[in-house]
Amino acid sequence: MAEKHGIGKRSLNNFDCFHYVYTKVADVTLLTLDQKLRETDIKGVAVMIEDCSGTMGFSIALSNKKRDKNMQQVFYPGHAGEPCVGEYAIVLDRTDMIARADIVLVSRLSHMASFHSSGFGRDIVLNRILANDLQGVRLNWIRLFLLTEQSASASAPIPYFHATEITRIKLDTDDFIARGNPCTIRRRNFLSRLFTGISQEVSYWNGDVVGGCARFSTSLENLRLLDQTEIETFCTRIGLRTPAAKPSPASIKTGSLPAAHNTWSSSSYH
Repeated sequence: MAEKHGIGKRSLNNFDCFHYVYTKVADVTLLTLDQKLRETDIKGVAVMIEDCSGTMGFSIALSNKKRDKNMQQVFYPGHAGEPCVGEYAIVLDRTDMIARADIVLVSRLSHMASFHSSGFGRDIVLNRILANDLQGVRLNWIRLFLLTEQSASASAPIPYFHATEITRIKLDTDDFIARGNPCTIRRRNFLSRLFTGISQEVSYWNGDVVGGCARFSTSLENLRLLDQTEIETFCTRIGLRTPAAKPSPASIKTGSLPAAHNTWSSSSYH
């Protein structure tokens, strides 16, 4: 860079070279008023502008690449089997000793469909994500969130979302057994089957319940509403929040999550 742009009082100095190297290696946006540094090949460099009141400020040319890098488009069947489109993101929460994978299913106004209203399609998308993106990851360390856009405002930093967490992802026990996963099956005696109608019990270690091991299902009966702070945090993490036009954006931190413990689970069915 020094050979191309020069070094000296009227060119780049040592600090400019240091800032240039750091920006390239860290792949971050550089705020600068230095005309020579803005003429380099750094992407997203801030330029000086003058607003309507005559005061000087900054305008950052940010691309959508970084904001939307976490979002993936997904297709799923609706109520009548019609094709629907949505978006999803998987973000890691490392605030606890063990990281968690947060699956966020997003329905925008332009999608004309919602993961809240299509349970069958929601389960298809969930199983696809668990089998392809989170295969082998324990269900203990996976959470599922639904975001449905209610309204949008050009002036607001984020759209207005109805956001919930599905607190229980249910394992298909029959499919778990059919796929040969480790479990213990105990048949009940005649009197127990006669009075309860339950023929056998299945016990398994929850550490064997991982993504891709069997089919999973969800229900809106197991919901937790997210407050506005949580919604804003998720929008920031998955890139749906419009960055504020400030030289130093404030960081957003998530709260601590309780650690799950190894347990044994059992199921009884006919």
